[in-house]
Amino acid sequence: MLRLGFQLLGGVRTLQPSFSVKIEQIRTTYILKRRFPPGLDKKNRPPKPLKTKHFVYDEVDNTNLKAEPNLKLILTSFVEGIGLKNDVVSVRPNFGRTKLLSPGLAIYASPENLEKLKTELEKSSENVQSMLHSSRFAELVIFR
Repeated sequence: MLRLGFQLLGGVRTLQPSFSVKIEQIRTTYILKRRFPPGLDKKNRPPKPLKTKHFVYDEVDNTNLKAEPNLKLILTSFVEGIGLKNDVVSVRPNFGRTKLLSPGLAIYASPENLEKLKTELEKSSENVQSMLHSSRFAELVIFR
């Protein structure tokens, strides 16, 4: 049962829950199969109640144990140890989401994005990919 309490917020008494509710989503999927499938019901009759043996299941597949496939990403800027701008790379899912997609260093390699990349590379007059990347401050260094 939900207990409610009164709180004074900005001079107004409001009715709010007296505890904080934390709901966290957990994605788990198990594919099961009945060991003893129940029989069919007869026409125009109410269904028979299931027996205990009908609630015995065998696990067919556990999706939590499967390895996720690598993500194909297009880099939007130079990433050390990964590649240059506009490179299509394949990385592990956790690394790709946390280190590349979240900060905006990469985008998904969807067919639409690959088509955009292709047209963008055709439009560019000078090929930046051929230059080796040493540092983003390399142009500022003056050699004597």
